[in-house]
Amino acid sequence: MRIDPAWKVSLACGMPCSVYHHFPAVYYLSARFAEDFEAAVLNAVNDGGQNQGWAMLTCALVGAMVRIGGIPNRLVDGLDRAQKRLVLVAGTAADVYVSEAGGFPHLASRIKRP
Repeated sequence: MRIDPAWKVSLACGMPCSVYHHFPAVYYLSARFAEDFEAAVLNAVNDGGQNQGWAMLTCALVGAMVRIGGIPNRLVDGLDRAQKRLVLVAGTAADVYVSEAGGFPHLASRIKRP
């Protein structure tokens, strides 16, 4: 099934705040925009109903799939304490993943060193 425009996913999945309405919408948006973080989040946010819930879940799921390198810089740079958050992400990623390539180049290039 294809829903166009994608931000109308709530019409197919339901608008109430119950989690069983959230998951189908989140899975749909995450599958459709698996490689486009910004499109996934914008479609989740622009939908009606409890869009904050599924925007948060969509952001987490697609963000994990595209990793930090797939999230546009302008969306990260504007965050409060952006550099501190990037350092936390690097630490979490280092705890979870073993990199055979010798580090996390996408993340390292975005952390500003003093």
